[in-house]
Amino acid sequence: MRGDAGRGVRQMPSAGTTWPLTGGLRLPRRPVPVLRLPRRPDGLVDQTRWLFTICFLVSLVVCTPHPLIEGGPVAMTMVTGAALTLTGTWVHRYRTGTAPPLLDVADALATACFAAACPLPSVALGFVFSSVWGQALYGSVTRLAISLVLTLTGLAASLPLWMVVPGHGDAVQASSVLGAFPVLTLTTIVARHLADGLFARERAQRREAGIARFGIQLLAATDRETVYEHAWDAVGTVCAASPGLVAAILRQGEGAATVLRRTSGLADLPAALPALGPGDTLVLPDPGAPGPLVRVDSDTLERAAGFRGGWKALAVPGSPGTVLLLGHPKTLPKDDLLAAQTMLNQLGLAVRNTDIRERLTTQASTDHLTGLANRRAFRTALDQALRGGTATAVLFLDLDDFKNVNDALGHAAGDGLLQRVASRLRGCTRPEDLCARLGGDEFAVLLTGDADADDVAERLVKALSSRVLAGGHRIRIGASVGIAPVGDTATCDEILHRADLAMYSAKTAGKNCARRFAPGGGQLGSPGAGAGFGA
Repeated sequence: MRGDAGRGVRQMPSAGTTWPLTGGLRLPRRPVPVLRLPRRPDGLVDQTRWLFTICFLVSLVVCTPHPLIEGGPVAMTMVTGAALTLTGTWVHRYRTGTAPPLLDVADALATACFAAACPLPSVALGFVFSSVWGQALYGSVTRLAISLVLTLTGLAASLPLWMVVPGHGDAVQASSVLGAFPVLTLTTIVARHLADGLFARERAQRREAGIARFGIQLLAATDRETVYEHAWDAVGTVCAASPGLVAAILRQGEGAATVLRRTSGLADLPAALPALGPGDTLVLPDPGAPGPLVRVDSDTLERAAGFRGGWKALAVPGSPGTVLLLGHPKTLPKDDLLAAQTMLNQLGLAVRNTDIRERLTTQASTDHLTGLANRRAFRTALDQALRGGTATAVLFLDLDDFKNVNDALGHAAGDGLLQRVASRLRGCTRPEDLCARLGGDEFAVLLTGDADADDVAERLVKALSSRVLAGGHRIRIGASVGIAPVGDTATCDEILHRADLAMYSAKTAGKNCARRFAPGGGQLGSPGAGAGFGA
């Protein structure tokens, strides 16, 4: 025994391999054809329509052999044509999800021909009851009533037509068909009642799925803009789940209500709705913000929507003066209103969470005394600027004789001095530059783009050498500034170290001045005052 054959294991060829045959011939492996039935749909209503369509077609097949076997050529032709017509209308109805009146007329004519061709017209009732159940899942109640009337008319018309088909007798017992009319009517009413419950359940599932998805999206949202975008998507899901429901976001302003968002049902709504007086206006509740109530011209609103139904406005959390307006051709459904309120409650929690997250993020990256970036935020920004190639230079500042201020005037005066220094740093730099307090009386500035580091350092020295009012005292200080240009592959730590060394060179040179690090002036961090620097 050798290899796998010795272990009694037979290797099966993988897909696409060839099968060995005697004589050394090899043929490609051919897939075995498989007859696949249509996949069952996912939606609750679509699943039920799929089931009743199959039920109707099976009922039609069961009823067809009887007239084909016992009928003559005319009857066989009528049955075949009617069966094909009914099959086509029902397949079209299921695939499109709609039931145009023309299909109902075709069904009624085909039913009349089928019943007239049968040995007994009552044979057609075998698939008519399945048809009634299936048609209850399409269209409105009015359309279903018209469809029922057409079906009953077709069955009634089959009675006189039956007598003129060759091979039939002179009379037919009409009660066998007409007696089923009350039961068909009752069946249609019950079927529609169950279908309405099915529609409501599917709408509820879609609403709940949309709100659940909204909740999951909020877990990953970190800013207000994203939260509000997800909220509007959730509003769209609620409107899509309820036929006829429309929505818009309105913000009250001076003399008008601005339309921020709207669903497709309010596409004709103007961008601004004038806030008219109390006459003939739709008054929306004040969401708690000061100012006038939101008053919208009801004629403009109802003209854009195309109906005068029920309207309701709900306050949007976190946005004073903003409301979510919901409208429906009839009375606003309570389930939709509850879903919208649930969504807004989640929105309120998400807005508060994002505000807290932003405050914590700001606190983690900001010096609490001066409002400048802290050491951690500065290092992060410098590292990102180095990777992006936007950094120009780093300035390292140390206040001269700051300890004397604390010792002579107290820490309150020292804190006030640091705040004044931070203000002057902002005034001497551009908005795109980053100013930071690294700790104590040490500050740093990250210059980007085409900034002139020497010019900025000169302005800083001049600004910080003038008198400062702090703690009720006019204090005169200075600052030693070290400049570390960014022009090679130095890391963040290396650049900060260069700026620190340059700052100590400025201290050695007499303070209240700036010095630039010279790359060719010696080893980084080598001892000796001023080694490796130029004036």
